Amino acid sequence: MPVLRCRCPRHRGMPARSVNWLQGGSGRTGCAPPGIRDHRAAVRRRVPAGVSASPTAPRTERRPAGGAAEGVDARTGRRRRMGAGGDRLHPRGGRADRGAPARRGARGDRRGPRCGRTLPEPGRRSRVPDLRLAHAARTAAAPARSRAAPPPPREGERRRGQIPTRAVTGNLLSPGVATAIMGGPSRYRRPGVLRRIPPAVLAMLSGLAWAAGASLSAGYHDTAEVERQLAAWAAAHPGIAEVSAIGASAAGSPLLVIRIAGPGEIPPEERPALFVGANVDGRHNAGTEAALALVRKLLDGSDRSRDAIARTTFFVAPVLNPDAHDAFFGTPRAPRTANGGEVDRDRDGFAGEDGPDDLDGDGVIRMLRIPDPAGEWLPDPIDPRLMVRRDPRRRRAGAFRLVVEGEDDDGDGRFNEDGPGGIDPDRNFPHAFPFPDPAAGPWPSAAPETRAILDFLLAHRRIAAAVIFGPANDLLALPPERGRGASGGTPVEIPGRFARRFGLEPGARMTLDELWDRVKDLPFVRSGGLDKDRLAAMLAPGPAKEWDAEDRADLARLAEAYRERLRAAGLDPERRADRSGPGGLAAWLYFQYGAFAFSLDVWGPPRPRAPEPKEGDTELTAASLSKMTREEFAEIPPDRLERFLRAHGVAPDVGAASVIDRVRAGEISPEDVAALAAAREDERARGEARRRALFAWAVERVPGAYRPWTAVRLKDGRAAETGGLDPFLALNPPREILDPALDVHVETVLDLADKLPRLEIASLEVRPAGRAVFTVRAVAANSGFLATHTRQAARARVHLPVRLSIRLPEGAALLAGRPWVAAERLAGVTGRLEAEWLVHAPEGGAVEVEAVSDQAGRASAVAELRGTAR
Repeated sequence: MPVLRCRCPRHRGMPARSVNWLQGGSGRTGCAPPGIRDHRAAVRRRVPAGVSASPTAPRTERRPAGGAAEGVDARTGRRRRMGAGGDRLHPRGGRADRGAPARRGARGDRRGPRCGRTLPEPGRRSRVPDLRLAHAARTAAAPARSRAAPPPPREGERRRGQIPTRAVTGNLLSPGVATAIMGGPSRYRRPGVLRRIPPAVLAMLSGLAWAAGASLSAGYHDTAEVERQLAAWAAAHPGIAEVSAIGASAAGSPLLVIRIAGPGEIPPEERPALFVGANVDGRHNAGTEAALALVRKLLDGSDRSRDAIARTTFFVAPVLNPDAHDAFFGTPRAPRTANGGEVDRDRDGFAGEDGPDDLDGDGVIRMLRIPDPAGEWLPDPIDPRLMVRRDPRRRRAGAFRLVVEGEDDDGDGRFNEDGPGGIDPDRNFPHAFPFPDPAAGPWPSAAPETRAILDFLLAHRRIAAAVIFGPANDLLALPPERGRGASGGTPVEIPGRFARRFGLEPGARMTLDELWDRVKDLPFVRSGGLDKDRLAAMLAPGPAKEWDAEDRADLARLAEAYRERLRAAGLDPERRADRSGPGGLAAWLYFQYGAFAFSLDVWGPPRPRAPEPKEGDTELTAASLSKMTREEFAEIPPDRLERFLRAHGVAPDVGAASVIDRVRAGEISPEDVAALAAAREDERARGEARRRALFAWAVERVPGAYRPWTAVRLKDGRAAETGGLDPFLALNPPREILDPALDVHVETVLDLADKLPRLEIASLEVRPAGRAVFTVRAVAANSGFLATHTRQAARARVHLPVRLSIRLPEGAALLAGRPWVAAERLAGVTGRLEAEWLVHAPEGGAVEVEAVSDQAGRASAVAELRGTAR
């Protein structure tokens, strides 16, 4: 059967099937661009007998004459408009769908019947090969993916692992050449075209392509790739790696957890376990890469890995919010934290009707600034590419309204307030639930992802520690210390039932410290074992938000080792970081589940660094700059001002000379420059300082991540500008920058596994105490760095105490001592639990002692009743 080919100059004789794939068609509708719609009836279906397969022959369905009428196309089964001659008409334009004579332009060249594009004369072919055609033809023949693949990219769109079709500004490279340079297909209609390009030129063009804005998602894994990778690991390591689905997201994607446990003395179900969860936030794709790097390390067969999986059971969940995770690979690319459900955020009766829009068509949702005299934002005086909040104290009015790129689709005066998606799973956990935020859901665990995670964790109570890869970093920004809902100096109101018992007036207000000083010597307080932490829990001043002092001390020691690893890897151990927020998984794991849990952000932009000062130079300060006149400012040595600008996060392409010239010209004042230093001390301006540092780093390391402000016209006629940094950059750097951080965090997780609590029988002694009577003495110890469970877990009463029990042989009797003894918890390294029993048993028997803990595992030992110890 003849192959139907496209006539448009864009595709130049390419098979219609491949053209349809390239343009995102479904296989039945044909080519998408108007100039090649005449091939729609021929794409992916057999040409009926008696109908010409020539691309220029008329293809008509004859009907009785009598004017245009509605009918059913015999070949497609669709309703078509039919002309008086029986020709099928275009559904909108009314022109004949096939067989229309070619139009001629002013120069006599042939034009398409509808789109007006120039068509090649019959028999002529262009000398310049369009390399996109070979790429489309090759990928169209690729085997189908195991899951339903997203539609293929349209022109200008991008998929993971490919560069944009317009990779270099000014169309320096054609899309096919750019694809080939970046490692794409190399078989084209004219072989050897790229072979004639010198390697040095190819390397230069590759750098230009990245500088022009290659996508950040190259090298990252989407959900489908994560599923395939986990399945491959499980198949390659049977008996060690096991993948299971613990639930499904709101959109139906599975939530996968891989369990890794090697052979060892203790069964995997009885060992201490460690849970690693990634990207429950949805925007933190770098966390997924860290989780995959951890699994890869655990299964590499090294001595370190074999020892780790022989002593610890690992549960790793690389993607806990798959619906939001894949937004990193979508087009347009927009960060989101919501799952695939629906939430009416603006409470107007409609869900998802006002989301972001790609107004400039660059494939990334950035920021939109709208001129507004009452706006809160204005261009930064030092670097106008940045936007900063207005400062009433400096009497500087705002000039713009800054919103996420998009239109006011529902006409309520607000932009993008009701975007796509449902509940944010990382704000839907029970601890400190942020009601009534619509994004957090109507109640805790309302999101299917949250409910599945809770069910899984509550079914595995041996998880002693957990690491959550997300936007926060609790090792760089240690949580506040106390371990109760309010600090000791926070005033609380004493409920009536407690006030009367404490001898106070009902409703009295005092701080926890003052209350404890008054009640600590009361008889029922001393006899009942009531301490300050339990008193705080009884008064319930709010959800606990501050770590217990002992738990925080353990976290601080882990943080010291973590900073040393960052420093050794060339990363910044003093960079700014966020803490875990309310309603999050990490907070629930520590405060309510009882695990030693914290968050890690894997990567963050480093602090601004200034050149070393010369000997004898004094540093500029905000106080000295603010007192200078313009003339005095112009006399500052450029190298001193350069150090000041770099130290305070100004982009490296904004030099000291240009700042001095602008101050001299009156465009900015010395106070504007002094405000850079004030941002460090002012809590209100710290966010501005962090944005400035990120921008300076991006301009130097990832120049394609910034898009200059570009004028756009909103649908209501207002002028606006869109631009700024790629919104994913703050959490997900280019993969080659991320890799050193992955190694650090894999080592951090393995170090935490080494520090888990582990029970052991430190000693077991049997001594004769008479005829057929023996004294048995046993000591259970915690050999791990961490306690058997946290102080917060003991306060919340979520774990059973550590138990040490004895099992007697048949015919024996316990003369003294209880069958078991217990301790609330055993501290790390030094924790001990001792017991002594008097046993009557025939000589030659054996006794067994066993120590059990919810999170520290199980240990046992056996001794014969002969007066010898084992």
